[in-house]
Amino acid sequence: MRDNSGVVREAGQRIAHIVGSLKNFARLDEAEFQLADIHDGLDSALTLLHAQMGAVIKIEKVYGNIERLYCAPGQLNQVFLNVIKNALQAVEQGGDVKISTGEEEDGVYVTVEDTGVGIAREELEYIFYFCFRTDSTRVKLGAGLSSAYRIVQDHGGQIEIGSEVGRGTRVRIALPRRENRPAASWHIHD
Repeated sequence: MRDNSGVVREAGQRIAHIVGSLKNFARLDEAEFQLADIHDGLDSALTLLHAQMGAVIKIEKVYGNIERLYCAPGQLNQVFLNVIKNALQAVEQGGDVKISTGEEEDGVYVTVEDTGVGIAREELEYIFYFCFRTDSTRVKLGAGLSSAYRIVQDHGGQIEIGSEVGRGTRVRIALPRRENRPAASWHIHD
């Protein structure tokens, strides 16, 4: 009876943690643009993707000391979820995913790097197109990165992607402070 009670208590705590992450992720009860902690959104995305992180995937978080950012956190959480999900799919047979954050002169950045299958250079130019898919590298990107690009663009930010087949992919999201909104763009890096 004691063992069963302990299992039920642990399951209840896990469910409460997942529900809290879902609420944080969706941000349904909050104003669209507000000051938010980017790390909370990244951690919520990781919690929601936990089931996809098998024992063969190593997650490394290197969070810098960054100020809260004026943004639409629910939308940015979708970006983080899509980018991290793609990284996990790229290393599903084993590998590393590193998530790092930091401040720059005019904003903050989030970088997601994986040691997965990578993306061929000739396919990178189509990465943000709606329903981009390929069988030889990443797994069915669908509308996720297209939406991510639009959301980052709406925030006045930039996405940079570098990838090498067989060595992995690096996605860098730069988000300006609200008063410093550069024109949005994306770049492919070698």
